[in-house]
Amino acid sequence: MNSAVIYYSRSGQTRKVADKIVERFSSDVFFIEPKEQYGNYFSSLIRFEKERKNNTMVEYKNVPMDYGKYDVVFVGFPVWGGEMPAFMQDYVKACGFGKSIVVPFATAGSNGKDRALKCVKRLFQNCKEELYYYSNLLVKCDADKWLDEVEAEFQPL
Repeated sequence: MNSAVIYYSRSGQTRKVADKIVERFSSDVFFIEPKEQYGNYFSSLIRFEKERKNNTMVEYKNVPMDYGKYDVVFVGFPVWGGEMPAFMQDYVKACGFGKSIVVPFATAGSNGKDRALKCVKRLFQNCKEELYYYSNLLVKCDADKWLDEVEAEFQPL
């Protein structure tokens, strides 16, 4: 399976999942980051809410690219205010995905699972929502078990 992982992680939780994917599938990895870094958890949420309320476009450091050469693209993000961070949404909107299958993965402090998935489905035509990985501080999901399911789904891609 020819795959890529694009993700953002402020606290390191999403990075842990991304690292497991890269290790399992030897995926190309792309860390997406805002030009102006976010602070701690609470200041990040406050900033995110202000950006969303004011419809502020947050600049990112990465150059948008075409991920269409990959069979599968894993897209990972922290859930803020029930959604993917705005700069990540803007980044993926600027990228090409062609016929690549998108497998979302998200980490959160407490909630937002369903709302975050709706956001992802709006952004990607080929979203494999049944493989959506979501873990938060209250309900820890087994990333290795999830990756076993992903691997079974895409054999023999």
